[in-house]
Amino acid sequence: TGVGAGVSLFLWQRHCTAHTLRMRIRTPFRIRPALTIGAAVALLLALGNALDLTLSAPVARTGVVLAVTVDSAGNAVFAWLAGAKKMAETIAIILFSSAAIGIALIGLT
Repeated sequence: TGVGAGVSLFLWQRHCTAHTLRMRIRTPFRIRPALTIGAAVALLLALGNALDLTLSAPVARTGVVLAVTVDSAGNAVFAWLAGAKKMAETIAIILFSSAAIGIALIGLT
């Protein structure tokens, strides 16, 4: 997260100018789907706690790295489909590099 924030700040400062234009952006995202997904996750977590389900540390580590890798792929594809091909390439390089490090660290433990 810290590396991502640092890279984002660097790229923003590199492309930011004093005369940036203000534009009104409409977002296609709505609150209802986000709350529905949040409720589903909360329900699964509550169910897991009620059933006293546990995961071993290696399974949990692998799951987290796989989730981050899939999320990274989604971010890169979303940027690519939005028309920001250069940004998608940058996102893919940075995020997949960090995912490769995570996978390598899993292999070492």
